[in-house]
Amino acid sequence: MLFLAETAQGGAAELVWPFLCSLITALSLTPLFRRMAGPLGLVDKPDGHRKIHADPVPRVGGLVLMCGLTLTTALWIWWQVVTNSGLLPPVGRMASLLGGVAVLVLVGVVDDRFDLRGRHKLFGQILAVTLVILPGGLQINQIEFMNRSIPLGPLAIPFTYFLFLGAINAANLLDGMDGLLTSVGLVGAITLAVLAYLTGQQITLVLAVAMAGALLGFLTYNRPPASVYLGDSGSMSVGLLLTMMAVNLERKNDAPLPLALPVCLLFLPILDTAAAIIRRKLTGKSIYTADRGHLHHILAMAGWLPAHVMLLVAALGLVTSTALILALRWQDDRVAWLTLVVMGLVIVGLDLFGKSECRLVLARVGQAFRYPGQTGMESGKSGMFICLQGSGPWKEIWQELLTQAGELNLQAVFLDVNMPVVHESIHARWTKAGGSLATGTCWKIELPVLQLGMVVGRVTLQGDPQDEEVWRVLARMQPLLAKFAALIQAQQPVLPPVRQLA
Repeated sequence: MLFLAETAQGGAAELVWPFLCSLITALSLTPLFRRMAGPLGLVDKPDGHRKIHADPVPRVGGLVLMCGLTLTTALWIWWQVVTNSGLLPPVGRMASLLGGVAVLVLVGVVDDRFDLRGRHKLFGQILAVTLVILPGGLQINQIEFMNRSIPLGPLAIPFTYFLFLGAINAANLLDGMDGLLTSVGLVGAITLAVLAYLTGQQITLVLAVAMAGALLGFLTYNRPPASVYLGDSGSMSVGLLLTMMAVNLERKNDAPLPLALPVCLLFLPILDTAAAIIRRKLTGKSIYTADRGHLHHILAMAGWLPAHVMLLVAALGLVTSTALILALRWQDDRVAWLTLVVMGLVIVGLDLFGKSECRLVLARVGQAFRYPGQTGMESGKSGMFICLQGSGPWKEIWQELLTQAGELNLQAVFLDVNMPVVHESIHARWTKAGGSLATGTCWKIELPVLQLGMVVGRVTLQGDPQDEEVWRVLARMQPLLAKFAALIQAQQPVLPPVRQLA
């Protein structure tokens, strides 16, 4: 790897003005867009269920980021033409890359305003990624993993789309606390700027420096307590830009893309998204179901202030970025992968995040091998019970449900509750051993669990029509279900405890 970039002939000082240009643009435009957000409807309104901030907050991060990048890049290209520096990049290709970002910002703005359906937003994301991959020339033909090059062949295009779309949506999911994703993006942009300088990647260098300046300027208003949010337009753009620059970094001579490169840059968004998918799939929910089990929610409930979460995320990003730079400098990606594994174990081991998801996975593995896993989930007569979040008296309610199920000779009882506003989430399952569920003759009733007029869960009962009539089951269960409903209604929104850090 080259230690001096062939395109940085003007020295590091030439990079200062693009950074300052983007920084000043963000500092100047953010207050303007913030004032315009209300009349345009680009605000994040509290809903009393998942969004519990006090007042509507403008969502204009994508517009600020796009303006900073476009203005800085245009001025930089103009300067190269005026000075005849010989560093002028392919303008058409640069336009395709920025065009993809612009399309994604537009999709995000429309989503922030009108709340697009998932498939419509995905269509817009695919269109943006197509502009980046095809005219922009960022198709990934081979990857590098554990120092081995792996040709992708016919899987090249699908894998490239998967990587870009995954990064976009992972970044979007993590954006849920003041300054959080902005800090991740800032650390990632600085890392890419360093790597681009070392490897002589001109386009990546300019974009990374401009992105760092824009995010730093935006962070002035987005840091806790935030007066403006990134919104979907900003969060998706951060994911796209980091991935786009990471892929472009290793584009020379069709070199394989070190898979550790985008994974290190987006480690926390990837970890958070993987945990969300595991949590939702293994509890029978849609992967689009909103909850408060994300990294920032868990840390907030553990007593971390938003400012401390932002600093923690930045520190973790610096660790992964340092490992990434060393891995690419030494041409040994095992350094990066080892760092990621150790960091993941530390995060779970210190109970910062991910312990509930690990318990779910271990319990399901134990079930698959008919082994009662020692994972906090009880087996046998008690079925499976896990409290993903919260501290309500749900275990006692579950035991009473099972007692009545035994008396009524029910075949199965399921309990699922997801109340983001009070940070309570329960997942429980019980099936009668040797029962008649497999015959397909059992009746099934799903009773909605309501709180403040919203469905927050369900109780599912299944029984054999030859054992007990449905109306008798409901009559016997009614007092217990009424007690459960009263407990649900009594839950109040909780404020996270404040942890005083030394």
